[in-house]
Amino acid sequence: MALLALWIIVTSFASVLCAEIGPYLEIQRHKEAVEKLDQEDSGILDGIVAVEKQHMEQVVLYHALPFYLYILMWIWNGVVDEKALKWQTEDLKTPYPVAKSPLSMRVFEGKNRFPSFSAPDPRVCKDSVTGFAEVRDQRDRVGKIMSTGTTQVGVNFQNGESEDFSLQPDGCFELIYTGLEAQGKYVEALSEAELTKQHVDNSRSFSEYLERIGVWNDTKNTPDHIAGVRQRIISVNLNVFGYWRTGWTDSSWDIFRKGLTLHAFGLGGRVPFLEDIFSNLQASTDTQKTVEKQLDFMTCIIGNRESTADCDSKFDESLWSCESEDQLVQLKKSSPKAEKCHKIITGTSDNDQCGTDVLLQLILSRDLANELVYVSVEGGKPGWENASEAFSESYEYVKVWCSAPTTFHHDKLKNHEAGDSKQGRVLLRSDAFHNGRLVTFAGHSSLFKDELMTSLSSLGEDVRRTLLGRFEACERPDTTAPGTTMAPEKDPSTTAAEDESKKKKTPVKFDVGVFRVVAILLLAVGAILFAYHRWQRRPRQPQEDRRVIEMPERA
Repeated sequence: MALLALWIIVTSFASVLCAEIGPYLEIQRHKEAVEKLDQEDSGILDGIVAVEKQHMEQVVLYHALPFYLYILMWIWNGVVDEKALKWQTEDLKTPYPVAKSPLSMRVFEGKNRFPSFSAPDPRVCKDSVTGFAEVRDQRDRVGKIMSTGTTQVGVNFQNGESEDFSLQPDGCFELIYTGLEAQGKYVEALSEAELTKQHVDNSRSFSEYLERIGVWNDTKNTPDHIAGVRQRIISVNLNVFGYWRTGWTDSSWDIFRKGLTLHAFGLGGRVPFLEDIFSNLQASTDTQKTVEKQLDFMTCIIGNRESTADCDSKFDESLWSCESEDQLVQLKKSSPKAEKCHKIITGTSDNDQCGTDVLLQLILSRDLANELVYVSVEGGKPGWENASEAFSESYEYVKVWCSAPTTFHHDKLKNHEAGDSKQGRVLLRSDAFHNGRLVTFAGHSSLFKDELMTSLSSLGEDVRRTLLGRFEACERPDTTAPGTTMAPEKDPSTTAAEDESKKKKTPVKFDVGVFRVVAILLLAVGAILFAYHRWQRRPRQPQEDRRVIEMPERA
């Protein structure tokens, strides 16, 4: 009995020790990168470490995404939950707020267990031109796009020929992406009905099914970019800095800090997630155009980080509520002068571009991580770069005790060097990411400041209402001066005493008709009360003078 008690104490201590080491090691192991961070990034890192400490007994993973996608996920969550958007933060007292607003990362149809997806459109169109992508023409010549223009693209074919293709009236070129065309064979196999038939339920069964249908060995596509796969899994780093020494694409922190994606796409652009939202809601053409304009204006504000000065030309009062207009006025007053950014990406290279992305911490219980998470290589395939390491161990991600025999599990990888070079994939199942919300998020960004996010939450709420067909534009008295683009502002030179003086000088006006009706009613009530008073004081016969009439008794 004593030995059993001792064993419990030792294993408990070891488990706590393994959990406690991580957050400190993560900073110490990357000291050469951390010591060069500017004040802004150091503050954000403080928030990341605080979340790690708060969730030591759980699994915390990292995923970087563009700010516009974060906003869309926030708006879509409000649509799904039928709740107004509200800026929410963790009470961690860190230099930068840590966002805890709920997100919906994908579109789920009805009671489906996995996100929906559409068959890919393989046409090369104006809004989907990708340089150096492999294409074929109508004569089945295969080549690569080598030059792009507004109305023309140039292709170099494998047979040595080259040709320029002009934009057709339908907005596309007479070219087909060979990779997207090849994805068509997976559409039926990855449908919800087929996944249910094949008993796909967790990350292991999903990955093994992809192996059987040939996805992991696809040579024309990056496996986790294939339609039906891309919507169902997301890539994560096990540790915040990832494998930054090999390049910024292997580090969630560096992807988050690079901040390039905002300029490659816009909130109003036809990004796949927005397309999925429109399709799910069967949004009308007018609704789609309105939403795109609203999101385009939000993109401008995000791109300027905190200033709205360059966005006046995009402002359209018919797109926003009075509350949003008021928020924009306040934001405009509080916007600081934009300063040049100086960001450290890998600890060795500098970047003068302001980071505008979001770094998410996904927080899961250990049991849930065992079901949804697996260790993977680039492209999503389970395993490690070293082929001698057991393939099946990819799924043994979480162990109770950090001294378990296998080398590759959470406590051996989390905030240890062994985990820096490993990626992970998370299966997006509805009970965790849609209905049950078993996964929670902690978000980090240099844009997460209360003034800006409060304004964006109001703008996002207008977008949510537009999607639901409940939006009403602001209607104010016509007091806005010609040429202004925001709600009318109060003259700052007006003092409180002057305001009070104006109130006193303003004559009080009465409606004569209403006054006359009130007077008549008062007179009527007075007459009734007078009559009642007179009736109460009428003469009455004394009690003792009243005669008692006795009835004669019957014999």
